[in-house]
Amino acid sequence: MNIWESARDADITLATGSDSIEEAVVDSNGEAHTADGTAVELFGWTTSATNYVYIHTPTTSRHNGTYSTIKYRMEINNGNPIANYTNHVRIEGLQFYSHTPSAAGRRCVYLSTITGASDVRLGGNIFKGHGSATYSENLLEINDLEYTILVYNNLFFDLNTASNNYAILNTNSSATKLYNNTLISGEVGYISSAGTATFINNLFNGFGYGIYMIGGTVDGASDYNATDDASFGSGYTANTHDHTSHTFSFVNAGADDYHLQSTDTGAIDLGTSDPASGLYSVDIDMETRSGTWDIGADEYVRTYDPVIFKRDVIFRRDVQVK
Repeated sequence: MNIWESARDADITLATGSDSIEEAVVDSNGEAHTADGTAVELFGWTTSATNYVYIHTPTTSRHNGTYSTIKYRMEINNGNPIANYTNHVRIEGLQFYSHTPSAAGRRCVYLSTITGASDVRLGGNIFKGHGSATYSENLLEINDLEYTILVYNNLFFDLNTASNNYAILNTNSSATKLYNNTLISGEVGYISSAGTATFINNLFNGFGYGIYMIGGTVDGASDYNATDDASFGSGYTANTHDHTSHTFSFVNAGADDYHLQSTDTGAIDLGTSDPASGLYSVDIDMETRSGTWDIGADEYVRTYDPVIFKRDVIFRRDVQVK
């Protein structure tokens, strides 16, 4: 991805037609399945609401909702896979892992320092923590006052539960909107010191605090979230359809498979449908959500075995007697 970024960063607001969006389709290097080990800085672009940078995987290289070493992934040794300094960016279907840290404060994605209003969207991605008890990390860090961040259908997992390990750290964003994310273990799921945060259909499991509002405010529309704890944390008061002290049934949490089991009663059919007004209609696996949506990144899709009905046929021979 770094080669594309270095070659293509430009003013795309002058483009028209099919060139009005800068689209980067990142692949998994064919059958080699080699991880992308080069960090990327998105810097030097000029964009607009209609001329944006769109980074995504093709279907063949996209994960299936669990971290996969045979699909496209960015695995960076002691660094930040993506640091974004660009307005109007969309990143979908990627996997991020910053491993083997030698210092604290490592991240998977870092969003920082842009001038002017911006629309940044992160959807259907997997953020994997390094799990070190020695060095802290933030899987997603937001540090820009003028960002509007849309975070939806993402999985955050493998954080250490020691101090200063956050799935999402917001230090300076005016508006952060979280829809249908699954956040697994760590000290804090979402911690913020600024801006307004909206939480709808998010699943928090295994945190000391699911939400910790040091500063900033919670949007009154926030609702339909679920946690295994007795409360969501500090600065967030459970609303009418929020759920506390819930037990979630995952397919195989020990193997980091956080799809919902068919027997789950903590998230299935407990969300609200279309919370982002048409922004997305599928889950982290690209499976269509329907009916009352589930809470979290995964929508449990019921499958039915075909039933073949056999009809008894009676053969009758008519015999004519002469």
